[in-house]
Amino acid sequence: MSQQPPVIQLPYGDGHHIVPFAAIIYIQVNNKLSRVVTEQREYPITRSLASWLSDLPEDLFLKVHRSRIIGLSHIQVIKTNKVIVSGKEVPLSRTGRQALQEKYPKM
Repeated sequence: MSQQPPVIQLPYGDGHHIVPFAAIIYIQVNNKLSRVVTEQREYPITRSLASWLSDLPEDLFLKVHRSRIIGLSHIQVIKTNKVIVSGKEVPLSRTGRQALQEKYPKM
């Protein structure tokens, strides 16, 4: 079994940017239009949430809402219905909160 590289290629302009997984703060998906948010920029990409979930490492990312995946290393604050990742508020569903509690049982 080959190990997944710690980077992902994201289309940008007429080429691709090589982005470390650790740089991805969150991914927001509306229908199949995704917005990958990093500290440097946002990448608009046509891709489904299910496709992202199958390609992202489970130990680095978590689906916290029907339309959002967060980079776990960017979590700053977890509230009842939202999570703050790198200063940005992301909605947190009940299922997402349960998933976070499984990852971080002391919360």
